[in-house]
Amino acid sequence: MKVSKDRVEKKEKLGYLNSSETRIKMSKSKKGKVSVFKGKHHTEKAKEKNRITHLGKRYSPATEFKKGDIPWNKGKKGDIPWNKGKKLPPLSKEHIKKCLRRRTPSSLEVKFQTIIDKHNLPYKYVGNGKFFIERLNPDFVNTNNEKIAIEVYARFYKELNGRNIKDWKEKRTKVFKKYGWENIFFNEIQDKEDYVLATLGGESN
Repeated sequence: MKVSKDRVEKKEKLGYLNSSETRIKMSKSKKGKVSVFKGKHHTEKAKEKNRITHLGKRYSPATEFKKGDIPWNKGKKGDIPWNKGKKLPPLSKEHIKKCLRRRTPSSLEVKFQTIIDKHNLPYKYVGNGKFFIERLNPDFVNTNNEKIAIEVYARFYKELNGRNIKDWKEKRTKVFKKYGWENIFFNEIQDKEDYVLATLGGESN
């Protein structure tokens, strides 16, 4: 959409835009220049170091996002949620399957899959809705007719919004146990080759 000249001049006067003269100077100064970062990427070592540095960090209460702090949301502060006090029906298995259909494996799940492939472990990825026990969808299941389900998770996300990892584990274990299934959990620290092999009984190459 082309903006009219009068509108541009008005925005310049209000300080919303740089003046036409300034924009021309900026354009000329950048012509022919190539960013020093073009084509460069962090090394795997640098990525891992950055990940470890930020592992387990939380925002302080002062920097947490608060409803109503941004202009387009101010009118909603104090509003009562439409579902407050209402008991919503549980999602059906079909609905959950549709939600998971386009889900791609997380980085932790990809890492776990790499270990599986490398050591030919009898497990396959089903976290995209391929397999359910009641309305619960595990990440991996055993392919040797053993009822073993595996969950690979990041502690940070499981603890968001006051959630409790212990409660989450107990709830899933209870449902799976009802059907004779065993649950094994790996967090981001345990999702390592040696630990996975020691837990699942695989052999190191």
